[in-house]
Amino acid sequence: MESWGLIHFDYIRVVSALYTMENENRELLKEAAGLISSDLQTPISMQDWDEEALVRYLTPLVRGMLDRDFNRFLQICYRIDLGEKKLKTILAEAPPETLAETLARELVARQVQKILLRRKYSGH
Repeated sequence: MESWGLIHFDYIRVVSALYTMENENRELLKEAAGLISSDLQTPISMQDWDEEALVRYLTPLVRGMLDRDFNRFLQICYRIDLGEKKLKTILAEAPPETLAETLARELVARQVQKILLRRKYSGH
């Protein structure tokens, strides 16, 4: 019985850690969505979204810019600091049917990366 108690305690710790990570990820995505919203000059209202939902929301916006205002999209990528090499690689290699989704995913990933770097070096 003693080992069951240890296993149960470890399970509770793991569940608690996962819950904490999920909440931190949700806050991180919410902050990233706010930054992207500002860059795109488009309101993004996140409720209980996850990363996939945010990417699904951004994909048609990115597709629209690719089709109608490519220069604006390039300016946004520059402002977000997506990286010219990465952008060129995606534009050259991503299949046309998934290009907008791939770019939306990269925008989210880059904003999350920037937030984490800021937190790391600001002591947050």
